[in-house]
Amino acid sequence: MASAKPGGYVYAAPLLKPPGFDAGRFGQWLRMMLVSFYTDEEIVLADLLYRKAAMLKDTVLARTLHLPERQVRQLLEGRLVPDCLVERQVEETGDKVHTFYRISPIAVAVAAKRLQRLEESLAGNIEEKYLCPKCQRSYDSLQAMSASFACEDCGEALASGAAELVAQQDKLKRFRAQCRDLLLLTQELEKLPGPQFSRPQKEKPKVPKDKADSASAAVHGAVPSAPLHALPQAGERPTAQDQRGAGCIGTCFLRS
Repeated sequence: MASAKPGGYVYAAPLLKPPGFDAGRFGQWLRMMLVSFYTDEEIVLADLLYRKAAMLKDTVLARTLHLPERQVRQLLEGRLVPDCLVERQVEETGDKVHTFYRISPIAVAVAAKRLQRLEESLAGNIEEKYLCPKCQRSYDSLQAMSASFACEDCGEALASGAAELVAQQDKLKRFRAQCRDLLLLTQELEKLPGPQFSRPQKEKPKVPKDKADSASAAVHGAVPSAPLHALPQAGERPTAQDQRGAGCIGTCFLRS
């Protein structure tokens, strides 16, 4: 917002630049996510995609990892693509189909929702329950109290599920302790843009040195020097060919 100052000058408030993609912290988050929930093979594959910072064909990934193409596709399509950690793009050129993979730009956003649902499911199961030992019907505390702690189907006395409650509480506690840093980092990166990796650019073919020298000489108008035995010796009159050559060299020198 602009504000007026004494003297008639108007000062504009500085514009805050929106935060961009943080490659370092995203790489840290990706590593923590992979180690927490994925196999070693999936970790190696996703880590390669991130280190290359590009969209790569499945054949390139297989060749780099020295693995069969079918195994690479199975690893990608098993959980990495469905979990939105890796994005797949398909391109058709004539009769051929090319499949490319890259780290998904929405990886953090999707993972944040999945982690939240997992935590809520663990926390939602933490309530005292009662179980009928005969027909295995389950009751919560209010239902058990209303039924006078007897099964409404068979009349059997209900047993407390205190042991299951303790086990569920322990699961939630371990989840929050082990994933604490991951959860905090996910919250920080959730509102930041994700990676936008594209296909690697093809390198331009290198020009051989002899061709490059010839091209440079042609551009600058260079004239090869005459061999020493072709120059006139002391006491000799220059021939007509020598005079023509000397005139050519002098003209080139004047032009330069």
